[in-house]
Amino acid sequence: MASDRFPSARPSPPSDRLRLALQLLAEEARERVDRHPLGHLLGAAGDALELRLAVPSALRPGSLDKLAAEAAETLQEALQALLEHRAVLRPGRVVCLRCGGADCAHAAPAEPRQVFAGYGPTGLPRFLDLGAWLLARHDPRVDLLYRQPPPLLAAVATGAELTASLL
Repeated sequence: MASDRFPSARPSPPSDRLRLALQLLAEEARERVDRHPLGHLLGAAGDALELRLAVPSALRPGSLDKLAAEAAETLQEALQALLEHRAVLRPGRVVCLRCGGADCAHAAPAEPRQVFAGYGPTGLPRFLDLGAWLLARHDPRVDLLYRQPPPLLAAVATGAELTASLL
C-alpha cells in the first residue's frame, strides 16, 4: 500500500517565511488592484484571488526570473477575472440587456434624480425622475422629496416589475 510506504507527516504550523511570502504576495496584489483602472470595483478590504502557482522544491540557477514572471502573469489573470466578474454590477449603473453590459450609455441615468424604472421592450434600461416614479406607484411619501433637506427615502421594486415590459 502506498500509504504504508510513504507515511504522511503531521502538518506543521506555517513558518515565518511562508507568512512573509503570503504577505508580499498580498501586497503585490493590492498594488495591482490600486493601479488598475477598474480597481475601485473591489472593496477596500479586497477580495480573495484564487491563484494556482507551480512552486518547485528546488530552484535551478536562473529559474527564479521565469517563475516570478509566471507568477505575475497568474496574478494578473486572476485579478482580471475577478474585475470582469465585478464589472457586471457597477455602482450607479445597471446592466443593459440590449448591449449585454453596464458600460454603454444606456446603463446610467442622465440626471442625478433619476432612478432605474425597469426595462423597455428591447432590453434598454428606463430611468425616470424619482418623484415621477413614486407618483406612478401611488407612493404616499412622494411629498417628502420636496422637504428641505429631503430625508432618506427608499422604495423596492421587484424583478417582475422591472422586467414586465420586456418582449
